[in-house]
Amino acid sequence: MSRLLNSPEYPELERQLSENNARFTDLRKPVRLLAVYLHRAGMLGTVKELWSLFYRRPLPTIGDFLAEKYLGDMSSKIFPVWCAALTKHFAPGSAKNEIVFGGAIGTGKTSTAMVGTYYNFHRINLMLRPQAVLGAPSNTLLVAALFSITLDKASLALIQPFKSLLLNEGYPGGSEYVEVRKETEFVEAESQGLVPFVQRSGTLYFPNNVIANAGSQVSHTLSFALISAFLDEAEFVPGSAGLEKVFQIYSNLKERVRSRFLGSPFTFLTLVSSAKYSHGIIADYTKKLKDDDPYTSYYHYPIWECRDFNIASKGHFYVLRGTTSHPSKILDEREYEAYEAETYRLPPNCEVIRVPSHYRGSFEERIEEGLRNIAGVQTIGEEKPFDDLERLESAVLVPEFRIQATLGDEQPLFDKLPRTLFKRSMDGITLARHPTLARYCHLDLAETAEAGFTVCHKELDKKTGRVLYVYDIVCWIDSPTRIDLQAIMQLILDLGEKVNVGFHTLTADQFQSAMMRQMLEANHAARNVDLLSVDRTVQPYLFFSSLVNNGQVKTGRAPKLKRQLLDVSIDESKSAQKIYTRTRKDIADSAVGSANNAAANLGDAPTVYFDEDESLVKKKAELMGFGPRLA
Repeated sequence: MSRLLNSPEYPELERQLSENNARFTDLRKPVRLLAVYLHRAGMLGTVKELWSLFYRRPLPTIGDFLAEKYLGDMSSKIFPVWCAALTKHFAPGSAKNEIVFGGAIGTGKTSTAMVGTYYNFHRINLMLRPQAVLGAPSNTLLVAALFSITLDKASLALIQPFKSLLLNEGYPGGSEYVEVRKETEFVEAESQGLVPFVQRSGTLYFPNNVIANAGSQVSHTLSFALISAFLDEAEFVPGSAGLEKVFQIYSNLKERVRSRFLGSPFTFLTLVSSAKYSHGIIADYTKKLKDDDPYTSYYHYPIWECRDFNIASKGHFYVLRGTTSHPSKILDEREYEAYEAETYRLPPNCEVIRVPSHYRGSFEERIEEGLRNIAGVQTIGEEKPFDDLERLESAVLVPEFRIQATLGDEQPLFDKLPRTLFKRSMDGITLARHPTLARYCHLDLAETAEAGFTVCHKELDKKTGRVLYVYDIVCWIDSPTRIDLQAIMQLILDLGEKVNVGFHTLTADQFQSAMMRQMLEANHAARNVDLLSVDRTVQPYLFFSSLVNNGQVKTGRAPKLKRQLLDVSIDESKSAQKIYTRTRKDIADSAVGSANNAAANLGDAPTVYFDEDESLVKKKAELMGFGPRLA
């Protein structure tokens, strides 16, 4: 109460509540403060008739509101799991103001979100001074924003059903709301104990400067004070770019609600999105939500947990929600028994779903759709080229590392390389691993931020005889200011001159690389120096993906490279012609380019085998440093 009393908006709140409200004005100041505190805490029922200080008539609890009196036919269509979710969300003292609805299709998510929005909106409309309670100036326009992917869809699929809820259509008991032709009829309707509204296009207008507004972009709510925001079916937007745009809209609406009315129990945010893919904007958003989040709840159910089907006791089967490397499938009898006995080996990034036998036919027909639409599980699908990186790293190889190439730094980058890259041999200082083999390099350049630099060579897999692409160097180069591209070029030359690295192919992407390539070619740094862009088409990445999934790529410990690869997807909106990622991918681009360079040299048939038992740790005495000792 002390925080409420000392808040900057409380004097204005008290003043507005006192206007034409003799019962509130006659209370002593401490009692007025207590009344406001109990109201904000959702504890009006603790004092008899306390509601009359704030509302036109008694405010229904969420339990009362979910009955036929308020929802009409809709009350029988809200499944028990959703009733429990709303009851928990609107419980007295709850600080939550956002619900994210996910899971299977056909479970009533949109209807439930609509009911939650309606209940919050109804509380606002019953207030004597809604702006005062929310701590806003009395002339503030309070808005419930109902958003979908297009304005037409928001008007038809959200505003019209919302209006039907208000009017309680289909229920003969009538409604507390009435539609009138113009605002001048508001006074007469209110005198009859009704809440009037006028519809103009996709907007419903109510007394006390309260509206419900359809929208599809942030400009549709400019200059409004949002009390709620509802975004429907956000996942089903064509293409990752469109999805990102829609989610940015929701994030903007959310921030506008929370920044204006932070801490108010009379705001409501809801995002509705059926399960689709386990990557992307919506998936990342839901993954960050914790069970104990003080403001947000995330609910996602399979269809059999929502609908009252008596099917759980009629047997079940198991489905593997898979990846590109380990496709989704129904577990066979042997795998079923292993899973029941807890001896089933689960592939990386997969999960097993227990499904009632009632749905077996649907899963046998189209398993990915069954997982999304029936089980309510986000699937990975073919658009994620990297999903199993279990065999990528090897302890015998040099871990990825970072070096700075600050413009004007006089220390050569060569002197900043890890000493484990080198060894002393009869031939002097050389690369530690098979130094006479041809090397392949691709530079992903940038003037600022980061550049990627990787070097690989070919070896053979002892077991399969397949060619392995083994990385000597996995490195990112950065600078607190501008990256010294001249220093990177000198690093390539130093590797050739000081430790006799034999570069067969050396490529760089287009950005700022033309002069560097000319200089490297003039200095005979490699047999082939060329331009290479690895993400102009999907083919270089798809090739590298096949190598990784077959266990044909070996690096040292490389957490940054792995993160970049895991974030890569193929943008569906570009007809599988564009690599998409939400983060930087400099090292990933470099690694992809190096492997593609190596694969292009068909004349390089490796004869040495990759030996995981060979440990560089055992050869510490052979390892050399840098600088003067290499001079």
